[in-house]
Amino acid sequence: MDTWAQLLEFFRTVDLELSNYGAEGAWPYLIDEFVQYLYDKSIVEK
Repeated sequence: MDTWAQLLEFFRTVDLELSNYGAEGAWPYLIDEFVQYLYDKSIVEK
């Protein structure tokens, strides 16, 4: 599955607060980096 399709799946399955996001999941590196950016910039709380 390419990154664009996985990005769509990410936004369909992970809630806005990222409370059900798991770094151990099968998300591509690019999505993991995006989530880390959101945490680093305090856009989303851990």
